[in-house]
Amino acid sequence: MVPRYYRRRGRGTLDTDAGEGQGSAASLASAVLTAEAARQAEQESAREEIVFPDDLLPGVNAAPMTLRQGLRVGGWFMFLILTAIVSLDELEGAAINVLAPEIQQTFHMSEGAIVFIGTASAASSSWAPYLWMAG
Repeated sequence: MVPRYYRRRGRGTLDTDAGEGQGSAASLASAVLTAEAARQAEQESAREEIVFPDDLLPGVNAAPMTLRQGLRVGGWFMFLILTAIVSLDELEGAAINVLAPEIQQTFHMSEGAIVFIGTASAASSSWAPYLWMAG
């Protein structure tokens, strides 16, 4: 049923008699457009890039640090753990490259499957330290 403030005018066209307080289509459209303009203005302000002056960035204009001072601050244990992680990652990558033809022949795999195995193993080994630190 058509509300009473809509009246038929001619064939199939509706005319509104609703005022601003009764929820007319014009007031609804105006509210939607106003809200959309506010949303777009908020997005534009969020996209603005904030550039800090160089002197506020950490390490800028600071005295250079030697390796010995860095190890004193960070510790030898951190250095050894990072060295072990990088070494194992390089060893794993080299092992996949060396063994890939043998694996391909033994299991009758396509070139794409070997590429997938190499990529999956590299991805898993690169994310493992992060998962270990998060846990």
